[in-house]
Amino acid sequence: MLGLGVKIKAGALQFAILISVVIAVIISAFILLTYMQLQFAKQLERSSNTIKLSHMGIAYAKQQPLIYGDSIEIPIENELKEELTVIRTHWGIFDKVLALAKSKNFTSQKIGILGGQLSKEDRPAIYLEDTNSPLVVVGETTIYGNVTLPRQGIKPGNIVGNYYQGEKLVYGTITQNASIKPQLSEEKKSYINDLLFGSLPQQDSLFIGSYTTKISSSFTGAPKWIYSPDVIHIDNQSIENNIIIKSDSLIRISAFAKAKNVILVAPHIIIEDNATGSFQAFASKSIRVGENTKLSYPSVLLLQEKKKSLLTSKKEIIEGITLDKESTIQGSVIHLGSSERNDSRSMITISETATIEGEIYSDQIVQVSGIVKGSIFTHQFATKTRGSVYKNHLFNAVIDTRKLSESFCGLITTETQTNLVQWVY
Repeated sequence: MLGLGVKIKAGALQFAILISVVIAVIISAFILLTYMQLQFAKQLERSSNTIKLSHMGIAYAKQQPLIYGDSIEIPIENELKEELTVIRTHWGIFDKVLALAKSKNFTSQKIGILGGQLSKEDRPAIYLEDTNSPLVVVGETTIYGNVTLPRQGIKPGNIVGNYYQGEKLVYGTITQNASIKPQLSEEKKSYINDLLFGSLPQQDSLFIGSYTTKISSSFTGAPKWIYSPDVIHIDNQSIENNIIIKSDSLIRISAFAKAKNVILVAPHIIIEDNATGSFQAFASKSIRVGENTKLSYPSVLLLQEKKKSLLTSKKEIIEGITLDKESTIQGSVIHLGSSERNDSRSMITISETATIEGEIYSDQIVQVSGIVKGSIFTHQFATKTRGSVYKNHLFNAVIDTRKLSESFCGLITTETQTNLVQWVY
């Protein structure tokens, strides 16, 4: 046992102090690291919550009828002082919804394009309005899916010696209570009318030049416009995202053009043979889709006739929408106008071997000689052959709603639910 007079060497004391300092530094570093990890975890959680909140904004817009152009503040009930703003605007036949979430220093913005969706049970192969005439099927016409028809129903028929070849008239349920097909909202009709016949917005515009090979715009802002009173020929050019191209005469899309997520507006639109892309085309007189053209989802072809109050004294010829052979459209083909016009011409004509994967919607007459993988909503059908027009006849047409994905979103009507078409930001 050491006595009270025993001395500890200075080196041992220094070593003990060093060990104490090292231990203190390690503990401090551990505490600091733990604190930083906790702060990082909190920031990561807050950032993740902000992203989730922006997605919630898009989900909210699916369920609520938001006013176009208004900025809606959605109350968030928590202690994190989070904010969520949702803005709904038009984008062609669809709606663009921007959701902006904020939480302290974090922000998250999501932009989605929304369209109209029908469930598998609610989606008809055909909805034919009541014009006191039955639907007549001829030749190798095949209809798979449920149909809603006038009270006169459906029957087999013949055209110049071609009789109906099928075992059943419809491979699905037949309902005979059709009246007026599902309708667009008045706001959407007004927007489409302004797009075609209204004035240009008061803002800076982009212009196509022969030297311009690529133009792109973000969906975070207002659409950019490309305008010319003369013919616009989109040839070896790439035009993408949130751009509206308008001509007062004609837009021509070549097979070498790359157009994606843009809107075309003109009296006449010609999509040349072998063209590809994904866009919305709005015309007032004609849309011609050439052979072997492939337009991917969510493409739109829409023809809107001028209202009588806007017509000039000169009689205007409306040629309608025509799809040539081997062309494929994944999306919506639409004609809007008066169903009261006594005219036997088809406003939408689907040629042999042409295919629609989506929907056809017409206020007047549709002629189908090709394939529709989806639905047709129309006032009437007609088949023109050998100089004669056969009212409400389908000749060698294939209409198959089974082939359409249930996730398909198209025209927003009184019968559809709103769902996501695509993310654009």
